[in-house]
Order: sequence, then structure tokens, then C-alpha cells
Amino acid sequence: MPISVSIHIGRKKSGMDAFMDEDNPHAPLRLLSLDGGGVRGLSSLMVLDDLMENIAQEEKRLKKRDQFDNTPLKPCDYFDLIGGTSTGGIIAVLLGRLRLDCRQCIKIYTQLAKEIFERDRSFRIAGLRVPIGNTRFRGATLERAIKNALVKLGFDANELMWDDSLFEQVQETGVQRDSIWADNVPEVLTESPTRSPKDSLNNSKEGLAPAHPEEVEELAKSGSGQLGNGSLENSSDTLYPKQHSRTPTWRIQHRSSVHKRANQKGCRAFVVSALKNALGLPRMFATYDPNDHSTRIWEALRATTAAPTFFEEMTFGTPRMTYLDGGLGYNSPCAEVDYAAKSIWQGRPIGIVVSVGTGLATIPSVKKVASWLPFGLGLDIALASALASMATGTARVDNEMQRMYYGTATKYYRFDVDGGLANVSLEQWMKEDEMAALTEQYMRDPQQLKRARHLGELVVKLSALPPRFEISASQFKVGMSGRGVVDGGFVNEELDFKTGWPLGVTASAETVTEMSQARSTSPSGEGGLVVDTSGRLRKIYPVASDLDGDGRREEAVVTTCLRADNICLRALRTGVPPGDYRVEFVACFFDSTPALGDVVAPSELIFSVGKPYDSTTFLQRYVDVRITPDVVPVLLHPDAVRARVGRTRYKQKKGKGWIEIEGDLEVAVGLDGALGLVVSKSFREGEFSGGWSFGGVRLEPVFGKARGRA
Repeated sequence: MPISVSIHIGRKKSGMDAFMDEDNPHAPLRLLSLDGGGVRGLSSLMVLDDLMENIAQEEKRLKKRDQFDNTPLKPCDYFDLIGGTSTGGIIAVLLGRLRLDCRQCIKIYTQLAKEIFERDRSFRIAGLRVPIGNTRFRGATLERAIKNALVKLGFDANELMWDDSLFEQVQETGVQRDSIWADNVPEVLTESPTRSPKDSLNNSKEGLAPAHPEEVEELAKSGSGQLGNGSLENSSDTLYPKQHSRTPTWRIQHRSSVHKRANQKGCRAFVVSALKNALGLPRMFATYDPNDHSTRIWEALRATTAAPTFFEEMTFGTPRMTYLDGGLGYNSPCAEVDYAAKSIWQGRPIGIVVSVGTGLATIPSVKKVASWLPFGLGLDIALASALASMATGTARVDNEMQRMYYGTATKYYRFDVDGGLANVSLEQWMKEDEMAALTEQYMRDPQQLKRARHLGELVVKLSALPPRFEISASQFKVGMSGRGVVDGGFVNEELDFKTGWPLGVTASAETVTEMSQARSTSPSGEGGLVVDTSGRLRKIYPVASDLDGDGRREEAVVTTCLRADNICLRALRTGVPPGDYRVEFVACFFDSTPALGDVVAPSELIFSVGKPYDSTTFLQRYVDVRITPDVVPVLLHPDAVRARVGRTRYKQKKGKGWIEIEGDLEVAVGLDGALGLVVSKSFREGEFSGGWSFGGVRLEPVFGKARGRA
């Protein structure tokens, strides 16, 4: 009797079940970095709006969006983390924390710029702006403008940075599940040098085991002559009343304790500021910080925009700390965004990094000095100017990021208007038309059009949920040279699920007898039964097709091995969305046909799946099995996952109906989206195998089911 085996193969996940609240917790990350630059942040928004339009067009091309749907896309739905500095920080909050689209953000941003920079408390001397007071603009005006914008958007004026509507904090036990203490934690792990008798007494009164029982006994003896009747209970009540037992006063919460709420859309966001007394250390105010549920949005934005000579420094918090504009060293927060992503989603790949500038990409240099100034002041002034440009410049960070991602699977995109925008001062909000024209000209450049289109294609690919798909046996190349069927070692057979016979065979007394006799030496069209994890019975069939044209996929083409010594079936799929997949190779084992003579059961039938070395040559590459009996290491990367069916397993499964060999394993698909599938047998000179059929392969995406980080 023929049987069918569905073999699950892949890679087992290890460690904590992280990221399980996301739709696709294994997908590569999408990061967005926004530079500082005053009113030139309007250019950043226009660039980002153009990029989101490219994403929308790609979704329409792939029919993921209706052709007439012109609803603006929200960046928070297409990026996992958004970080910004100064004016970029304001935009990051608008896009990430308040979840606005770019056009809403542009409208609010232009109004903010007008309110903030309209009243300039400075005068011009010799082409330089000199503030009347300590700063040119009032921090109170910025604070008021931010609060008014929040109220207009329906938020409280003192809305917190912590995004309670998107994230929730879950108390962790502190013991990992793979720890030896996870299931059986002793009362005392080790003696603590700071443990006091007070702790033992309080534990005793509360019914808890003390660290060392002799401590209690010694304490009772030492106090018996001084505390009334010498009662241990009285002594503990007198010295250490129960209501004063120690409790933790502060606990640092790990970032993994923050989880995304179920069925909520949005992303993480943060702004970068600089500590006045430690300028080399960035301070990030995040929407997901479990240890900061008190910082308000306006406070974080005041801290990240406190540019010297423009706004007053910002002091707040417990303990009170003073912050300056994050642009002092972190005007491009791309490195901080990269680090934050790696610390939140440890081990998860980064698919794309998008960095948007504000036209400050110039490389600083020491200008020609004024020779008439005494005591070398001209050189000092030139050096100071160069250092200031270096502190706020972004070219260095861009160069570092390009080198970091060079030769990796991560795609890095930098968009920064490179002509004329630097002539717009940080506070010149009235030059909106000039900024818009320069940005439009930059994004219409052929090179930028091409880059924006490629970015849209990649973001859509990374944002798509991995689909369930199938590959029929007829789509596999049979034989090393592709002539396996022509040479007679294999044969393609068409099966009808409705009758259980080969397609076209009608039921009659003669055919029933004939087919019954052939059942033990050929594949069947009948579905087999298997009990799934929920205890339900379900049927297993080869990958189905509509072969008779009746509009129903109730037939299949299977490839049967009659007599072959060089076995290699392979297929390639590209454009597979990144993620983890459970792979099921469908095979059918039966007795070989006696008339074929020296045919034996498979001794090393191997089902493999993984990343091909070269997608362009995977199907055509020839491997000499006399030199390399196992072809898989030549075709697939070493991390390819394999399952072996030898003679012992063949005998165990034969005659037991349709079954599945489960492993609960997954195979990971990377950013290149290529997946190679191979059915092969280790070559042995003079050994011919047969008695099995291949029914195709099914791939099903694996999504997290347990709670994890968002």
C-alpha cells in the first residue's frame, strides 16, 4: 500500500521567545533617522512624503492597495523605529508618538516654525546676528507652541513621551526559562555579605525562611537579657516593627519588559539630546522607556532643541539635569538609531536604514585666517568655526554608516538636499517656497528617482507578511542535467484526488482490479490521515493543481522515481519575503516494481532547503557526483536545513498510510529572498534506487504565539 510522508524541516529557535506581539516578529527591521536643522526640517518632511508615495505606488503595482486609494501612508506603519535630533526630534515625535502622516506633519510643522521663529530677539552687525539677551528666541514660546499643537491634535498639553496606548509593561520574573533555577529556585541561593539579622527576623515573622536559622537563634540569645522577657518575637517587634520591613525603593526595568499591545499599529520613537555637563554622552527620551513614565512630550522636545544662542538650556527631571540641543555631536542620529534597534531587538537583522538630512552635509574645514588680527586670534576663530561645523555636521556620520553596512545585507539610504538648502538659515521660516523648490528639484533628479523607487520596493517587501505558498513536483528540475524524465529514471504521473486513481481512469470491474494490484508499487491519489497538534484528523495530499480544467484544484502531478542512481530534484524561489518558514516536503514510499530488477529502497534520501550560493546558476550548476557524492553542500549554504530518510525510516513508514514526520522546525529566509530546495541521494556507484514519489513542497510562515518585544 502506498504511503505519503510530509517532512517538516528547518531551524529551531533558541533563547527567549522574543518579538511575539508583532505580525512578523522575524522580519528584518526598518529604521528611520531624521537630522536636525531648524526650519529646514520641512525639507526632510517633503523628502519623506515623496518616499511614502513611492511605497504607495509599489503597493498598487503589486495589487496590495486599491488603484484609487490615495490615503496618505503613515511612516509609523512602515518603520519599526524612528529617531530624531532637534527639529528631527520634533518630526520623530509627530510621526512616531502621535502617529501622523507626512502631510499632516508638514501642516503642523510650518505653523510651529512660524510661531517659534517669528519674534527674533537679535540684531545684525557686520552680517552676524547678535542676540539682545542670552538667546535669540524664547524657550517659553517653543513650549507654548508644542502644547498648543498637542491640544489641536486631541492630546493633553502635558502628554507623556511614554506611549501607553501602544505599549504595556509586563513584570518579569528575572529568571530566564532556560536557567537551571527556572523550575526549582531554592530558598537561599547564596550567602549575602550584606544580609543582616533584621532581614532574618522579618522573614521569620512573615513566614519566610531565613538565610541561616542559627542567625535567629544567636540574635535571640544575645538580646534575651536586655529586651524584657527575652522573647524573640518581642525583640523583633521592639527593634524592627513589621511595618518597617525593607522594600525595594528603585528597580531598573529591562527594555524587554515593554511589549506592544495586541492589534495596535505604530512604532517606537525617540529624540536625542545632549547633557550639558557631559556633551559626549547622548540622552535619549523614548516612547518605550520602561524607566521613564514622567517625561512630557514638550519637555523632551525642549531638551532636544535647546540650541545655544537660539533657545535657553532645559533643566528638569529627578534628579534635575540640564540638557542642550542634541545637534551638538548628534545632529545625524543614525548611529544612535542603529544602536537602539540592536539593543531592543537583539539578534534580529536590520533590513533597511533610511537617513534623511536637512542640507548640512558639508565637510568642515579650517578657513583662511585673517592675518591682521593680533596674537593669532584669526587662527583660533577659524578653528572654533571648524569645530562648530564638525559638531553639527552630518557627513562624518553618513560616511561611518556607509562603511558599517558595506558588504552586508542591510540597505542604507541617505537623502540630503545638496544644493542651496545650506543658504537657508535655521530660523528662516519665511523661505518655505525656496526650500520646497530645492527639495522638489533634488527628488526629481534621475538618480534620486531611481533610489526612491528601489527604496519603495524594498520597504514593501519588508513590510509584507510572508505568504503561504506551494511548489508542485512538476516545477522541480529532475536530474543533474534536467533529463531525469527523458532518460527514464523518473516519470511524471497525474493523480485524481476525487477517484484516488491516476487521472483519466474510470471505475470499472477491470480497472478496479488492475489498480488494486498496482497500489503497492505506485503512488495513490487518495488522501492520507494524520492527527495534528490539536487532536483533529486531517488529510494530506500532494500539491494540487487543476489538471482537468473544471476550476477545482483536485488533481496533482507527482514525480516517481523508477530506477535512478544519480538523484537530484531542485527548485528555486526568489522574492520570498524575509521571515521564518515551516517547510513540508511531500513524498510517497512504496515497493519498487519487480520488473525493474536491481532496484533497492532509498538509503540516503535527503530533503534540503536553504539559501543557494548563487541564485543565477543554482538550477543549471552541474555537480559531478563521483567527486562529490552529496550535492547539497555545493548548491546550498552550510546553514541549509536537511532531513534524511534512510532504509530504516523507509521500512518504518511503508505500509502505514499517509503520515507526517514532524520536527516543528523553521528555515530562515534572508533579505535576498532566495530559497533553494533540493531532493537528493548520496551517490553510490552501481546502486539504483526506486519505490518513491515526490509530491511537491509547501511553505508556511511561522509567526510568534508567545508574548515578546514589539
